[in-house]
Amino acid sequence: MKFLTEQVFNQIPYRKGAYLTGGVTISLLQPMRPIPFKHIYVLGLGEGKFPGSDDISQLNLRKHFREEWDISKREIQEFLLWETIHSAKESITFSYVGKNLQEDKTFEPCSHFLEIMEFLEVKDVVRLPLHSYSIKYEHTLQELKQGLVSYDFARVWVNGKRKDHPVLDRFQNPDELIKNHSDLSRSTIDVKELSQFLSDPLDTYLKRKLAMYLEEEYAEENEKEPFYLDAIEETHILKKVHALMIPDLVLEKPWVWDQEKIVQAVTPILEKEKFSAKFPASVFGKIQEADLVQYLVKTSEHLSEWKPLFQGGKYYPYLSLGDTGLPDAICKKLPALKVPLESGDFFLQGEWEHVIEKEGNLYWLFSKSLEEKPSEDYFGYKDYWKVMSFPFLTGVAFASSNENFKIYSFKPRPSEESKKKNILEFEYDIKSSSLGMEYLTKIVTEYLKEEPIFFPRRAFLSYYVKNIQVSSGKNKTVEDLSKFEDESVWIRFLKEELNGIKENLSPLVKLYPKTPELILQSRIRWAKLFYKPLLNWKKIYER
Repeated sequence: MKFLTEQVFNQIPYRKGAYLTGGVTISLLQPMRPIPFKHIYVLGLGEGKFPGSDDISQLNLRKHFREEWDISKREIQEFLLWETIHSAKESITFSYVGKNLQEDKTFEPCSHFLEIMEFLEVKDVVRLPLHSYSIKYEHTLQELKQGLVSYDFARVWVNGKRKDHPVLDRFQNPDELIKNHSDLSRSTIDVKELSQFLSDPLDTYLKRKLAMYLEEEYAEENEKEPFYLDAIEETHILKKVHALMIPDLVLEKPWVWDQEKIVQAVTPILEKEKFSAKFPASVFGKIQEADLVQYLVKTSEHLSEWKPLFQGGKYYPYLSLGDTGLPDAICKKLPALKVPLESGDFFLQGEWEHVIEKEGNLYWLFSKSLEEKPSEDYFGYKDYWKVMSFPFLTGVAFASSNENFKIYSFKPRPSEESKKKNILEFEYDIKSSSLGMEYLTKIVTEYLKEEPIFFPRRAFLSYYVKNIQVSSGKNKTVEDLSKFEDESVWIRFLKEELNGIKENLSPLVKLYPKTPELILQSRIRWAKLFYKPLLNWKKIYER
């Protein structure tokens, strides 16, 4: 019966929606608090479960010395609940677990649940049976209006009337048991998502199939003092100040972002972060603030060198391919890029922050640490192909649109060491737009395949540095192109490094049961087709 049910349900068409804006979103309260939804379901409002308990950790200094602006975890959850109520457009449903049959226990709702019932004049709750096959599901008209519906049709049919059941005919019709592949094809894809596929094909494939949306950036593990911000949190604050600095590059007036002005700009930003308990207080906060100011002073020096180039241009907070929903007042919109496929036309879209247009050129000021070439340092190999995949596909997309697009990147947390380049100015110089379109056609075709594709990006980086890059003296390197063709050398390398390859996989790929066999099925030809152009088409401007 389970097999027959799955055969029928597999015919129901579905599609993947954008995170927080399409389809069904399952999330904590915090990420979705300002966003209105048509229907909202809030779970876990039981006594002792919501709004949680106070933080009694010894690291929480606020529990003994609390200031007026400090907000506890319980208060944050309470605020989010009230904001969620105002975010519902048509309906909102609150629920809690009321019984535990195994331990014969009864649970009460939290006080907030009772307050909502009192305010809305709800006299009693709707009690849902604990099991989908419960005989209490009678599916009367009144129960259907209350939402008492069980979708476990097999159990309902067994426990209820076996004749004249509306589901029975579907199980007895052999034609209905044929699994039809519904048309789930998409006509558009974001450049960012395609870059994630380029850097990790199997991880992106699995997330797409499972409709998972995970943050791609993770803070590096370290043993720093817990009251300090990590690199990602620091960069989040720094980028807010960058958004204030970059528009001044096009102005005719002199560059005025000295340390005093930077402090004036960053102070209100940090005050908001402190009010939200996202920034350390006391001496820890002062030390962190001093570090941020020094980063911004160094960044200001780099941006001032670019001012003669960008002065007199036009600044756009956003640039987009296709209509991504941004208002025309802050976004320069270009048509979505049409990519011809055998199955029909496909469109690339995306958006980019901080773009300056001058003399027919588009300059993207990218606040991120990029890599000049694949290399290694004391800590190991830098993840070149992942870091550069989004800038690369961005350059190819605009070159295929016949746009002169240049990338000026700067490190949000610049280094004081002279050897490390804090800025990188480059473009992807493609001989013709047709060559770029040919590449996009190939990568989109790979992305749309139904079968999983795997290529070990990190393993290839080690393979590239050890086997393909050849030193030619005076810090120059050339490529041994024959190694892009020799599949036997690549397979031998995979077998030798198999344990290390498995350790460097993403958590989702590690869980996939077919990953071990896919590792040895990967081919170096994939790198030749899709990774080699990242180096061949890159043109760096020497300062």
